[in-house]
Amino acid sequence: MNNWLLFVVVMAIGNVAFAAEPNSDEMALLTSRTTSPELSPELVRALELEVPEWHKKGATGPRVKIGDDVGRQSAEVALEALNALDPAVPQSDFDRAWVVYEKGSALKTLGRDDEARRVFESLRDMPRTNLQDRKVLMALYGLGGEQHPGGCPSEGRLVISKFDTRPVYPHAALARGIEGWVNTMIDVQPDGSISFVSIQSSSLRVFEQPVLFWLKKQRWQLPSGAGPGRPCFAVAPVHFGIQPPGTARFPRDGIAPDTEFTYRSIGAAIRVRAAAREAVLAKP
Repeated sequence: MNNWLLFVVVMAIGNVAFAAEPNSDEMALLTSRTTSPELSPELVRALELEVPEWHKKGATGPRVKIGDDVGRQSAEVALEALNALDPAVPQSDFDRAWVVYEKGSALKTLGRDDEARRVFESLRDMPRTNLQDRKVLMALYGLGGEQHPGGCPSEGRLVISKFDTRPVYPHAALARGIEGWVNTMIDVQPDGSISFVSIQSSSLRVFEQPVLFWLKKQRWQLPSGAGPGRPCFAVAPVHFGIQPPGTARFPRDGIAPDTEFTYRSIGAAIRVRAAAREAVLAKP
Protein backbone atom coordinates (compact mmCIF):
# COMPACT_ATOMS: atom_id res chain seq x y z
CA MET A 1 0.00 0.00 0.00
CA ASN A 2 2.85 2.38 -0.78
CA ASN A 3 0.44 4.77 -2.48
CA TRP A 4 -0.90 5.90 0.88
CA LEU A 5 2.32 6.47 2.82
CA LEU A 6 3.18 10.03 3.78
CA PHE A 7 5.74 11.30 6.29
CA VAL A 8 5.56 14.54 8.24
CA VAL A 9 8.33 15.66 10.59
CA VAL A 10 7.61 18.29 13.22
CA MET A 11 10.33 19.91 15.33
CA ALA A 12 9.96 21.95 18.50
CA ILE A 13 12.75 24.53 18.79
CA GLY A 14 14.05 25.97 21.99
CA ASN A 15 15.09 24.95 25.45
CA VAL A 16 12.90 22.76 27.60
CA ALA A 17 10.95 24.95 29.97
CA PHE A 18 10.35 24.47 33.67
CA ALA A 19 7.63 21.87 34.23
CA ALA A 20 4.88 22.69 36.68
CA GLU A 21 2.90 19.94 38.31
CA PRO A 22 0.42 18.60 35.73
CA ASN A 23 -3.28 18.97 36.47
CA SER A 24 -5.54 15.92 36.30
CA ASP A 25 -6.38 16.37 32.61
CA GLU A 26 -2.71 16.74 31.64
CA MET A 27 -1.78 13.75 33.77
CA ALA A 28 -4.32 11.59 31.94
CA LEU A 29 -2.87 12.64 28.56
CA LEU A 30 0.72 12.11 29.75
CA THR A 31 0.11 8.60 31.07
CA SER A 32 -1.96 6.97 28.31
CA ARG A 33 -1.65 6.27 24.60
CA THR A 34 -3.70 4.98 21.67
CA THR A 35 -2.58 1.56 20.47
CA SER A 36 -3.48 -0.52 17.44
CA PRO A 37 -5.95 -3.32 18.27
CA GLU A 38 -4.45 -6.78 18.61
CA LEU A 39 -5.85 -10.18 17.71
CA SER A 40 -7.04 -12.26 20.64
CA PRO A 41 -4.65 -14.93 22.01
CA GLU A 42 -7.26 -17.54 21.07
CA LEU A 43 -7.17 -16.56 17.39
CA VAL A 44 -3.39 -16.26 17.36
CA ARG A 45 -3.09 -19.80 18.76
CA ALA A 46 -5.69 -21.26 16.40
CA LEU A 47 -3.95 -19.88 13.31
CA GLU A 48 -0.43 -20.49 14.68
CA LEU A 49 0.64 -16.92 14.11
CA GLU A 50 4.31 -17.40 14.88
CA VAL A 51 6.07 -14.85 12.74
CA PRO A 52 9.79 -15.24 11.89
CA GLU A 53 11.96 -12.35 13.05
CA TRP A 54 12.80 -11.36 9.46
CA HIS A 55 9.07 -11.07 8.74
CA LYS A 56 8.27 -8.58 11.49
CA LYS A 57 7.71 -4.91 10.83
CA GLY A 58 10.98 -2.99 10.99
CA ALA A 59 13.15 -6.10 10.61
CA THR A 60 16.22 -5.88 8.41
CA GLY A 61 17.92 -8.53 6.33
CA PRO A 62 18.30 -9.71 2.74
CA ARG A 63 15.35 -8.82 0.55
CA VAL A 64 14.37 -11.80 -1.53
CA LYS A 65 12.02 -11.90 -4.52
CA ILE A 66 10.12 -15.16 -4.18
CA GLY A 67 7.73 -14.96 -7.11
CA ASP A 68 4.02 -14.75 -7.79
CA ASP A 69 3.67 -18.52 -7.56
CA VAL A 70 4.60 -18.34 -3.87
CA GLY A 71 2.06 -15.57 -3.36
CA ARG A 72 -0.66 -17.72 -4.88
CA GLN A 73 0.37 -20.74 -2.81
CA SER A 74 0.34 -18.56 0.31
CA ALA A 75 -3.16 -17.37 -0.52
CA GLU A 76 -4.36 -20.94 -1.06
CA VAL A 77 -3.15 -22.19 2.33
CA ALA A 78 -4.39 -19.02 4.03
CA LEU A 79 -7.87 -19.49 2.59
CA GLU A 80 -7.91 -23.17 3.53
CA ALA A 81 -6.98 -22.41 7.14
CA LEU A 82 -9.48 -19.55 7.42
CA ASN A 83 -12.32 -21.66 6.02
CA ALA A 84 -11.46 -24.43 8.49
CA LEU A 85 -11.42 -22.05 11.47
CA ASP A 86 -14.03 -22.74 14.13
CA PRO A 87 -16.42 -19.70 14.03
CA ALA A 88 -16.33 -19.61 17.84
CA VAL A 89 -12.58 -18.92 17.97
CA PRO A 90 -12.58 -15.18 17.09
CA GLN A 91 -13.21 -13.36 20.37
CA SER A 92 -13.92 -9.78 19.35
CA ASP A 93 -15.34 -7.61 16.58
CA PHE A 94 -11.75 -6.85 15.54
CA ASP A 95 -10.99 -10.59 15.31
CA ARG A 96 -14.07 -11.30 13.23
CA ALA A 97 -13.50 -8.41 10.81
CA TRP A 98 -9.83 -9.44 10.46
CA VAL A 99 -10.75 -13.01 9.51
CA VAL A 100 -13.24 -11.86 6.85
CA TYR A 101 -10.78 -9.32 5.45
CA GLU A 102 -8.11 -12.02 5.19
CA LYS A 103 -10.48 -14.24 3.25
CA GLY A 104 -11.19 -11.43 0.81
CA SER A 105 -7.47 -10.69 0.40
CA ALA A 106 -6.68 -14.35 -0.31
CA LEU A 107 -9.47 -14.59 -2.89
CA LYS A 108 -8.25 -11.40 -4.59
CA THR A 109 -4.70 -12.77 -4.78
CA LEU A 110 -6.06 -15.94 -6.39
CA GLY A 111 -7.87 -13.91 -9.04
CA ARG A 112 -11.32 -14.83 -7.71
CA ASP A 113 -12.43 -11.22 -7.86
CA ASP A 114 -16.20 -11.74 -7.79
CA GLU A 115 -15.94 -13.85 -4.64
CA ALA A 116 -13.50 -11.37 -3.09
CA ARG A 117 -15.87 -8.50 -3.80
CA ARG A 118 -18.75 -10.29 -2.07
CA VAL A 119 -16.58 -11.04 0.97
CA PHE A 120 -15.40 -7.43 1.27
CA GLU A 121 -18.96 -6.17 0.82
CA SER A 122 -20.10 -8.43 3.68
CA LEU A 123 -17.68 -6.58 5.95
CA ARG A 124 -19.68 -3.39 5.44
CA ASP A 125 -22.38 -4.89 7.71
CA MET A 126 -19.92 -5.95 10.45
CA PRO A 127 -18.56 -3.86 13.36
CA ARG A 128 -15.01 -2.79 12.48
CA THR A 129 -12.39 -0.18 13.30
CA ASN A 130 -11.81 3.01 11.30
CA LEU A 131 -8.69 1.49 9.78
CA GLN A 132 -10.44 -1.76 8.86
CA ASP A 133 -13.27 0.21 7.28
CA ARG A 134 -10.89 2.20 5.09
CA LYS A 135 -8.92 -0.90 4.06
CA VAL A 136 -12.16 -2.53 2.94
CA LEU A 137 -13.10 0.51 0.85
CA MET A 138 -9.62 0.55 -0.72
CA ALA A 139 -9.91 -3.18 -1.49
CA LEU A 140 -13.27 -2.64 -3.18
CA TYR A 141 -11.85 0.27 -5.18
CA GLY A 142 -9.01 -1.99 -6.31
CA LEU A 143 -11.60 -4.52 -7.50
CA GLY A 144 -13.21 -1.94 -9.77
CA GLY A 145 -15.62 -0.35 -7.30
CA GLU A 146 -14.90 3.25 -8.26
CA GLN A 147 -17.82 4.45 -6.15
CA HIS A 148 -15.61 3.69 -3.14
CA PRO A 149 -12.55 5.72 -2.06
CA GLY A 150 -9.20 4.05 -2.69
CA GLY A 151 -5.67 4.87 -1.64
CA CYS A 152 -4.41 8.29 -2.73
CA PRO A 153 -2.21 8.24 -5.88
CA SER A 154 1.43 7.44 -5.13
CA GLU A 155 2.74 10.55 -6.86
CA GLY A 156 0.86 12.89 -4.53
CA ARG A 157 1.85 14.23 -1.14
CA LEU A 158 0.69 16.18 1.88
CA VAL A 159 1.35 19.91 1.35
CA ILE A 160 1.98 21.94 4.51
CA SER A 161 0.68 25.49 4.71
CA LYS A 162 3.51 28.05 4.92
CA PHE A 163 1.41 29.88 7.52
CA ASP A 164 0.93 26.79 9.69
CA THR A 165 4.03 24.66 9.30
CA ARG A 166 3.75 22.49 12.40
CA PRO A 167 1.28 21.39 15.05
CA VAL A 168 1.45 23.17 18.38
CA TYR A 169 3.88 21.26 20.59
CA PRO A 170 1.89 20.39 23.72
CA HIS A 171 3.28 22.46 26.58
CA ALA A 172 2.86 19.62 29.08
CA ALA A 173 5.16 17.44 26.93
CA LEU A 174 7.65 20.12 25.88
CA ALA A 175 8.14 21.32 29.45
CA ARG A 176 9.11 17.81 30.48
CA GLY A 177 11.37 17.09 27.51
CA ILE A 178 9.05 14.46 26.05
CA GLU A 179 9.22 13.63 22.32
CA GLY A 180 6.58 11.56 20.58
CA TRP A 181 4.62 10.55 17.51
CA VAL A 182 1.07 10.04 16.23
CA ASN A 183 0.12 7.71 13.38
CA THR A 184 -2.98 8.85 11.50
CA MET A 185 -5.05 8.06 8.45
CA ILE A 186 -6.57 11.01 6.61
CA ASP A 187 -9.69 11.15 4.43
CA VAL A 188 -8.89 13.31 1.40
CA GLN A 189 -11.59 14.96 -0.73
CA PRO A 190 -11.33 15.36 -4.55
CA ASP A 191 -10.08 18.95 -4.16
CA GLY A 192 -7.32 17.87 -1.75
CA SER A 193 -8.94 19.09 1.45
CA ILE A 194 -8.81 16.80 4.48
CA SER A 195 -12.25 15.99 5.84
CA PHE A 196 -11.42 13.52 8.59
CA VAL A 197 -8.39 12.41 10.60
CA SER A 198 -8.42 9.12 12.50
CA ILE A 199 -5.80 8.30 15.10
CA GLN A 200 -4.36 4.82 14.56
CA SER A 201 -1.79 4.89 17.38
CA SER A 202 0.29 7.33 19.40
CA SER A 203 3.20 7.40 21.81
CA LEU A 204 1.12 9.51 24.23
CA ARG A 205 -2.39 10.94 23.92
CA VAL A 206 -1.07 14.42 24.75
CA PHE A 207 0.15 14.69 21.12
CA GLU A 208 -3.13 13.64 19.48
CA GLN A 209 -5.35 16.74 19.69
CA PRO A 210 -2.72 19.11 18.20
CA VAL A 211 -2.26 16.69 15.29
CA LEU A 212 -6.01 16.38 14.64
CA PHE A 213 -6.44 20.15 14.64
CA TRP A 214 -3.38 20.78 12.44
CA LEU A 215 -3.89 18.10 9.79
CA LYS A 216 -7.43 19.24 9.02
CA LYS A 217 -5.98 22.59 7.89
CA GLN A 218 -3.47 21.05 5.44
CA ARG A 219 -3.97 19.78 1.88
CA TRP A 220 -3.06 16.75 -0.19
CA GLN A 221 -2.16 17.35 -3.80
CA LEU A 222 -0.56 15.97 -6.96
CA PRO A 223 2.64 17.47 -8.46
CA SER A 224 0.42 19.58 -10.73
CA GLY A 225 -1.03 21.29 -7.66
CA ALA A 226 -4.45 19.72 -8.12
CA GLY A 227 -6.25 17.50 -5.66
CA PRO A 228 -6.59 13.77 -6.35
CA GLY A 229 -9.85 14.23 -8.26
CA ARG A 230 -11.58 11.56 -6.19
CA PRO A 231 -11.99 10.74 -2.51
CA CYS A 232 -9.03 8.75 -1.17
CA PHE A 233 -7.18 7.75 1.98
CA ALA A 234 -3.57 8.35 3.01
CA VAL A 235 -1.44 7.58 6.05
CA ALA A 236 0.25 10.55 7.72
CA PRO A 237 2.64 9.86 10.62
CA VAL A 238 3.54 13.00 12.60
CA HIS A 239 6.69 13.17 14.77
CA PHE A 240 7.44 15.61 17.58
CA GLY A 241 11.11 16.26 18.32
CA ILE A 242 13.08 18.68 20.47
CA GLN A 243 15.97 20.75 19.11
CA PRO A 244 18.88 20.43 19.28
CA PRO A 245 18.71 16.67 18.72
CA GLY A 246 19.58 14.56 21.72
CA THR A 247 18.43 17.09 24.30
CA ALA A 248 15.06 15.45 25.04
CA ARG A 249 14.84 13.84 28.46
CA PHE A 250 12.34 11.32 27.06
CA PRO A 251 13.16 10.74 23.36
CA ARG A 252 10.61 9.08 21.10
CA ASP A 253 13.21 6.47 20.05
CA GLY A 254 12.79 4.87 23.45
CA ILE A 255 9.08 4.20 22.91
CA ALA A 256 8.22 0.71 21.74
CA PRO A 257 6.10 0.85 18.56
CA ASP A 258 2.93 -1.14 18.11
CA THR A 259 3.51 -4.71 16.94
CA GLU A 260 2.25 -5.34 13.43
CA PHE A 261 2.80 -8.04 10.84
CA THR A 262 4.48 -7.04 7.61
CA TYR A 263 1.97 -9.14 5.68
CA ARG A 264 -1.74 -9.12 6.47
CA SER A 265 -1.85 -12.89 6.43
CA ILE A 266 -1.93 -15.93 8.65
CA GLY A 267 0.51 -18.48 9.96
CA ALA A 268 0.30 -21.09 7.19
CA ALA A 269 0.79 -18.48 4.48
CA ILE A 270 3.67 -16.87 6.35
CA ARG A 271 5.45 -20.21 6.62
CA VAL A 272 5.12 -20.80 2.87
CA ARG A 273 6.89 -17.51 2.21
CA ALA A 274 9.47 -18.22 4.91
CA ALA A 275 10.34 -21.59 3.35
CA ALA A 276 10.57 -20.06 -0.13
CA ARG A 277 12.84 -17.30 1.15
CA GLU A 278 15.16 -19.76 2.87
CA ALA A 279 15.31 -21.87 -0.29
CA VAL A 280 16.32 -18.83 -2.36
CA LEU A 281 18.98 -17.79 0.16
CA ALA A 282 20.39 -21.35 0.25
CA LYS A 283 21.11 -21.36 -3.49
CA PRO A 284 24.83 -20.94 -4.32
